Amino acid sequence: ITIKEKVIDKPVIELAEETFGYDGTAKTPAVVVKDGETVIPASEYTVGYKANVNAGEAQVIITDAKDGNYTVSGYAGFIIKKAQLMAIADNKLMELGTPMPELTVRHKGFVNDETEDVVSKPSVAICEEIADAVAGIYTIKVLVGEAANYDIVGESGTLTVFVPQVLADEAGNEVEASVTIQ
Repeated sequence: ITIKEKVIDKPVIELAEETFGYDGTAKTPAVVVKDGETVIPASEYTVGYKANVNAGEAQVIITDAKDGNYTVSGYAGFIIKKAQLMAIADNKLMELGTPMPELTVRHKGFVNDETEDVVSKPSVAICEEIADAVAGIYTIKVLVGEAANYDIVGESGTLTVFVPQVLADEAGNEVEASVTIQ
């Protein structure tokens, strides 16, 4: 007696997880394949994955194993969400009347030993012009950049503009000191 393989046209492919966070490693959710409510043994198929490392849509691909009781193949999708990356404006000091210091941004939150190299469009720090030569505290804003596997969130910094003060030491000699405004 020959038993013919049962052809499963529309298998139910269940994934243990359907959403992951990006961490730079391959995502391989556990798979259960069913014919309706009947679980098909894992020996009846092989499991492969496509686009399962980077943020975006990924796939589990089921391929029929030869000489089994079922003929089954199909795919199911899952999502890899971008990781959060902070773009932080560094705080700066500036003496009134001097040129604006270089404004810088650092990133915090890279995963899996990644570095700035994965940022395709750098984040930029900007600060309004110092109006009417007034000492004070100004906000350094961040224009967030882009990275394929990260949602970049900006965190502002401060530019403190101060007026240098001339003081005298105990011997009456002039000593320059800085006073910051809080």
